[in-house]
Amino acid sequence: MLFIALVLFSGIFAAEERDYELAIETYRRGDYVLSSMYFENILEDQGLRQHFPDAVFHLTKIHDARGDFVHFVSWATRFMSDYPYDTRAKDILALFLKRLTEKKSYLIAANYVEEFDYLVIDYSIVEPIGHGLMAQGEMAKADYVFSLGHQTDTIKILRAMMKSDYRERQKIFETLEGASRNLYVVENDLLLGDTVSAFVNFQNLSERDLDAGGLYRYAKLALLFRPDDVSRYTEDLRAKRGYATKAKIIDAIARRRPEVQLIPEDAEEIRLYQQLCGLDTVSKEPPEDIALDSLLAEAEDTLALMAGLRQRYKNNYLLDSVYCQQLVNLGSYNKASESISSYLKYANTQGYVRKILGFERYVDRAYHDVAKHMILSNQRSPSILYLLAECFRQLGYNSGDLYTKVMDLTADSLLYMKALNGYVLDRYEAAAFDEICSVDVSDLQGDTSTIRMYIHSLARCGQRERADSLFHHYFDEPDYMLLNLHGEHLINEKEYDRAKVYYDSMVQEMADIFDDQIYYNWALISFLNGKMDEAHERFRFYIANFQRSLHYHDALFKIATLSYLAENYDSAAHYYGLASEKETLTSDALDNQLISYKKAGNWPMVIETGRKLLGIIDKEGEARVRFDIGYAFLRVGKTKEAVENLLVASRMKSDPGYYYWLGEAYLGRGDFTRALYSYQKIIDLYARDDMWMPTAQYKTGIVLELLDETGAARDVYRQLIKQRGINDPIAIEANIRLQRIEE
Repeated sequence: MLFIALVLFSGIFAAEERDYELAIETYRRGDYVLSSMYFENILEDQGLRQHFPDAVFHLTKIHDARGDFVHFVSWATRFMSDYPYDTRAKDILALFLKRLTEKKSYLIAANYVEEFDYLVIDYSIVEPIGHGLMAQGEMAKADYVFSLGHQTDTIKILRAMMKSDYRERQKIFETLEGASRNLYVVENDLLLGDTVSAFVNFQNLSERDLDAGGLYRYAKLALLFRPDDVSRYTEDLRAKRGYATKAKIIDAIARRRPEVQLIPEDAEEIRLYQQLCGLDTVSKEPPEDIALDSLLAEAEDTLALMAGLRQRYKNNYLLDSVYCQQLVNLGSYNKASESISSYLKYANTQGYVRKILGFERYVDRAYHDVAKHMILSNQRSPSILYLLAECFRQLGYNSGDLYTKVMDLTADSLLYMKALNGYVLDRYEAAAFDEICSVDVSDLQGDTSTIRMYIHSLARCGQRERADSLFHHYFDEPDYMLLNLHGEHLINEKEYDRAKVYYDSMVQEMADIFDDQIYYNWALISFLNGKMDEAHERFRFYIANFQRSLHYHDALFKIATLSYLAENYDSAAHYYGLASEKETLTSDALDNQLISYKKAGNWPMVIETGRKLLGIIDKEGEARVRFDIGYAFLRVGKTKEAVENLLVASRMKSDPGYYYWLGEAYLGRGDFTRALYSYQKIIDLYARDDMWMPTAQYKTGIVLELLDETGAARDVYRQLIKQRGINDPIAIEANIRLQRIEE
């Protein structure tokens, strides 16, 4: 009886297998009606359960080939939901998204991307969805879809343009790498209302590297910042297809010639033409019935004369500007501004009016407003350039080139001296000491503060004898900073032995010197010489005696580093935290504090420090910090927060380690499918990585076991053993699991 039962069972099994073979044969012949019937019958036969994934897969492909979209959606969704661990699931998703994109069902596609994000391997598939969502006004969804792909300049620009907050846009634009980077930055500066930053960034732009569209945008910006050169840019632009008329209109705007007759051909040209036609000008002629020059020559009180004429002849620009200039000469900038400000709306008087408005604001030390007015005045006389340079220096912008232009252009010896002093101060603040050394000290004409900077610059550049000689010529009192700078030059030149002798002898022989910079370098040189215990002792002496000094936090940073090198990670983290209070050290100190906490295994503090870093770190470093936070959450068992941060990190930067620990976080949450695809990304993208690839394969096998897919797990382990060799450590582990499966 047993024999008969076995024969009957084998016959039934053979018949069932034959049904599957017939389904495959008819599918390959293209007989989709018949093969569809076979596959649907297979799904009703529990004896063929092992073929269910194949049946659903082929039914999906059949309905796609037949153009039956409704059934295609149904079968595709079933396959991705029921068999997400099947390696073909990502192919089905790709096909499904392609079909939805063809039908412009972008929002539905985005929802599927969000649900099955772990199946998205080829990011080029999702980009058209992002574009479609943008066109339909679904900006939040579009931004999410674009965030999944590689962050090229094109994608970054699209994501930036979807932001309503211009400051958020600027953060993205500043990460661009192509030739058009500064174009976007300058244009966004203007949207932010920051004319000064726009002008500064415009100086870093070159029209040579721009395509036709970029050159057109550059020419429009030049209307603001370089109007005298616009004709040169438009001449090149006229030769570009589609830009001839635009170039003519821009050129007419620059020349203030609204009478030019043109026919706009598109919406952009209409906007430009409206700008041209909107140019309003005012007469600069005196009233016809007076001889102004004669009246001024005969008048004893010209200010009273002009005040009377202005009462008699209202709104005459020439009279108002002469009166305004007289007030400026008297230093009455507020009254001067009041007398002329109404002419700001006229294209041919804006330059002069902005200059006067700038003078008024300079008295109030409103340097940003002054710089804006001087930039937009487009007046480049030496006195205006000097004022702009002074504002730039106060605002923290590079002003050295402006001071140099003033010195090159002016014939006024007093203005030359003021510009030279400003140049030395600017270059000193910028640490461009070699540029200061090129100045002739005799030109400084006894300005002791500038001469002291010059001498200090000589010392910083190693010209010790000349620095000492000039110092003794101009000064009598001791200058501890000069003494320190001689030692700093030795440090900068990496002559550590000589520097140590220099500082040790100075501290020993000059007991009356208690200068914080000298004592800081006295400690620093021990550190640089590798005398760690001595350096630690000296830095502790420093923080005990110079708590309000310039280098107090730098010393704390060094103590932290010494503690780290001594593997005292808790102490290192403590001192890095103290050092982070200094703004210039904050980023590095918090970064090192995070590393110290990681070494100490203090995961809650890794999370806390990482969160502080997120507020100040750039986009390039954010992925690393997000990973550290996510990993720390994983170590403390908070898998939800771990997934959130590790997912952000892996989207910002493709890294096998990021994918691996994201998989571990998913595994910890019991989300085996997403864990599987995190490991799969390593296998797909980093097949040659000798560390992460075999680890990902091994973990894939474990996840498949957890999904009760022992057959698939067996195949993974066998492949891993074959690839690595039976004696490889990870292959040994794979073999152990394989034997358990086969028992």
